[in-house]
Amino acid sequence: MKRSIIVAVLCFTLLCGFTLGTTGALNNTSLAEADVNTDDMGTLYVNGEGIVKIKPDVAYINLGVECENKVSQKAQEENAKKMAEVVKSLKEQGIKENDIKTISYDIRTLRYYNEKTHKSETTGYRVENVVQVTINNINNVGKVIDAVSENGANLIRNIRFGTTKQDEYYLQALKIAMDNAKGKANVLAESIGVVLKKPSKISENSYGGYTMIDANDSYRANSMKKFESIETSISSGELEIRANVNIEYKY
Repeated sequence: MKRSIIVAVLCFTLLCGFTLGTTGALNNTSLAEADVNTDDMGTLYVNGEGIVKIKPDVAYINLGVECENKVSQKAQEENAKKMAEVVKSLKEQGIKENDIKTISYDIRTLRYYNEKTHKSETTGYRVENVVQVTINNINNVGKVIDAVSENGANLIRNIRFGTTKQDEYYLQALKIAMDNAKGKANVLAESIGVVLKKPSKISENSYGGYTMIDANDSYRANSMKKFESIETSISSGELEIRANVNIEYKY
């Protein structure tokens, strides 16, 4: 009698365990199918960057003449005379007229505050004339600086290097950026086991980056000798043309 009861209990227990195990397996299968269905609407976002490093083929320099005099007219006349010599020296270095552009011409009144009279008094006038010079042969940058400084230029500002083929190099960088983004997308898709469709959205967010050498804020006549020693070590370095893209894939 006892043996019959024990057998019955064991059968009941095994039956319950089988029922629970089967129910759990069915539930897991149902969840897995639901996950697969939602994956069909997935989106993958990637970004890509392309960089092209090149040697510059053009240089830009802001240079000019600054004069001071107690009489405004005399300051202007002196400045005009010296600036004419500077422009002449530029042309002698092979710089064309179209590559010399005036970017600023200022006449400033010089004043000081008189402690005795408690009034501001005029002491003279300062005239500043600055041009932007485009140098198409960057090997001549040092020679141009020497030439203008010897002929009256006492302002040298913002030596910058660039390229006349920016659009061409940018397109190269853009292609690299697209390939970079596509490579990332393929690796990510393979790692999660999905097949990518064609890009559903592509956005471009790019800019060109230039190496720039700034010859300090400005150089006065009494510091040009110091600048000449710096001139021999001026290097154009490399330019970086950058492109960035964002791509959206559906899978």
